[in-house]
Amino acid sequence: MKPMKSLQNALNWSMILVSVLSVLMVGSFWIFQEYKKFNDELSSIRNQYYSTQKKAIKDEVHRVLNYVNFQRATTEEKLKRNIRARVYEAVAIAENLYKTHHNDKSDEEIKTIIKEALRPLRFNQNRGYFFIYDMEGNNVLLPTFSKWEGRNLWNLKDSKGDYNIRRFVRLLKEKGEGFLRWYWYKPDKRDSMSEKIGFSKVFKPFGWWIGTGEYLEDYTNNIQKEVLEWINKIRFGRDGYIFVYDFQANTLAHFKQKNIGINRWNFRDSSGQYVVRKLIEISQKNDGGYLNYVGTIRPSTGKPAPKIAYAKAVKDWNWMVGAGLYVDSINDVIAERQKILGRKIRTSILTILGILIISLICISFISRFISRKIAKNISVFTYFFEQAVTESARISDKSVYFSEFKQLARSANTMVDERKRSAESLERLQKQLQQAQKMEAIGTLAGGIAHDFNNILAAILGYAEMAKDDSPPDSSVARDLEKVLDAGLRAKELVQQILSFSRQADTQCIHVQPATIVNEVIKMLRPSLPSTITINSEIDSGTETIFVDPTRVHQIIMNLCTNAFHAMEEAGGTLDIFLRETVVDEKTVEQHELPGKSREYVQLTVRDTGSGISPEIKDRIFDPYFTTKEQGKGTGMGLAIVHGIIKSYGGFISIESELGKGTAVHVFFPIANKEVPDDEHLAQLLSVGSERILFIDDEEILAEMGRDILERLGYQVTVRTDSLTALETFQNEPEQFDVVITDQTMPGMTGTELARKMMLIRPDIPIILCTGYSTVVSEAKAKSLGIREFALKPLSKKDIAALIRKVLD
Repeated sequence: MKPMKSLQNALNWSMILVSVLSVLMVGSFWIFQEYKKFNDELSSIRNQYYSTQKKAIKDEVHRVLNYVNFQRATTEEKLKRNIRARVYEAVAIAENLYKTHHNDKSDEEIKTIIKEALRPLRFNQNRGYFFIYDMEGNNVLLPTFSKWEGRNLWNLKDSKGDYNIRRFVRLLKEKGEGFLRWYWYKPDKRDSMSEKIGFSKVFKPFGWWIGTGEYLEDYTNNIQKEVLEWINKIRFGRDGYIFVYDFQANTLAHFKQKNIGINRWNFRDSSGQYVVRKLIEISQKNDGGYLNYVGTIRPSTGKPAPKIAYAKAVKDWNWMVGAGLYVDSINDVIAERQKILGRKIRTSILTILGILIISLICISFISRFISRKIAKNISVFTYFFEQAVTESARISDKSVYFSEFKQLARSANTMVDERKRSAESLERLQKQLQQAQKMEAIGTLAGGIAHDFNNILAAILGYAEMAKDDSPPDSSVARDLEKVLDAGLRAKELVQQILSFSRQADTQCIHVQPATIVNEVIKMLRPSLPSTITINSEIDSGTETIFVDPTRVHQIIMNLCTNAFHAMEEAGGTLDIFLRETVVDEKTVEQHELPGKSREYVQLTVRDTGSGISPEIKDRIFDPYFTTKEQGKGTGMGLAIVHGIIKSYGGFISIESELGKGTAVHVFFPIANKEVPDDEHLAQLLSVGSERILFIDDEEILAEMGRDILERLGYQVTVRTDSLTALETFQNEPEQFDVVITDQTMPGMTGTELARKMMLIRPDIPIILCTGYSTVVSEAKAKSLGIREFALKPLSKKDIAALIRKVLD
């Protein structure tokens, strides 16, 4: 065992250490090494200096060029965003004025109000203005050329011969808004047209389109001005700055503001070299180039000095961008290095003498040295206790001296370990709370998706069902449409599964064919598993039905397969999934305390070739929160929940496992023995009628589909795609309708509010409320408001037919 350090040993070793340090630190090679280092560096210092200076100015120029190129590349996009935002603002103003006055003023008065509101508006340094046309090419507003207002400009051509009004009308009829390039008169230049980019948007109340535009030349000049202002502020190094000339040598940017605008084509340095001409020539090479010349004035001295410059061109703008640095500073650098060397030599001599003196003094102050060690130990413990208030700090044995302090450090570390375990327990509880919050967020997202997705499914299923009805029963078209309907219904069930999983929808047990659910899970698993894991499945599609919640069963199978995947994640293996009917014996019935007398079950087996389950923990795997997975791969609730769900269905679970060979989980569902009527039988039960129906949905495709389905059932249908218009229609002739079918989520007025107002007009009117998904209204709430029936989209023809007869009969 290694002996602990004592105070006596520390004192002895300290004396030896001080003596050795005194000898070693008086190194006879110190001064020699400093001289050698200086001589080695002197030969390369000039080259290094020039390379550094050249790299510095090139980097600065390229930094500026990157900024310039970025501004050039984004000029048109910025312009488009600017004018589109302006048009949106103008349309918003017009819409607001229309909404404000459409009930108390005539259309002509509102048109005048809108025109006069937009006429004085200016932007983009007073160049921008708004114009208005109708779809026949009549000019409504043109502030810069007001004499054309009221004229038809359908046949007006620009300088390129294009009919711009016609082009805009075609674009707007197709898309409702968009960009266009054309040529037009500048306000201060009526003799010719300049290229312009414009954006227009349809204003539906009056059949107008409102737009604006900007001349590319003007906007590019603005961008160039902003770039030059930014460049003029750049400084680097001791005297570094960026200069910019155009290809005619006019000064665009310079550290001296008075030089901007001066032409330097004939400027020569003291050697007679045309500096700016040469830089312009060099800059137009692919990678630019360098030029050595004599600078006229060095900013820091006010005198001429040798200089090196780098320049590169921006050809689209006809610019030469460059930077330069004075290179005579190398002499100052060498002189400074010589001074540093002299100071080092003097310092070295003084240091050697000081070390010798200190070595002698240190021996006489050993006791002070020991006391400092003790003080240092105390500082370590003080820092530890300060940190331990908020952190899990520890004291290392290497950070303290003497055996007594080491023992104290161990005790302090024990205290920290206990507190750390308590903190980890609290952290686990916090993570469980965070997981619950994440699930709540997923539920909110699922609800938002469900509404739009169910509306889409409604259109797909509705039109597919009508197309199938119109097709010969045994035709290939009918068979294909049947597959479309099957896929749509699976999508509908998938939405319900998502809502159920996120606790956004209630679950219920129904008679299902288990093979369908198992095959769906296998399809989902194949792309998500790594290539090291092979899926082997044997699914009997002819098993009897089981009475379960399909969403729960889907979750159970996914849970078991996920556990199998984790068991084989590192080494790979085979995942077996089997489904078949089986009969259990009397012993099994008694062992699992199964209810009822039936011994016929559907058996699902999920088997992996992973590491297996040890016998010590096999009896605990169904305990809540028990898990063998590492942190982040589960909560321990999986098998406990599976066991509880299967037991509630009257089934049971058995597990076979062997270490090193794998695990097999067998799930037994009791057979329900209930036949489900086929589609042909349901079709025979389809109810028809001849009553008058008011059908309301803000989705045009769903409204048209509803009309077609109901008319095929024999009803007289009036369709409205706006809730306010529907209310007006009903107010005018409330007795003309036998039933109202309305969507819930619509702009202007919700379905429940529309129903309430209709029942105020005619209390006995039967109303059916439909929705893709809503957190605002449920079936119970709808019926409490007096609404006869509540239905979730998508609805099949037989569903809507049955609902109508239910509220009418």
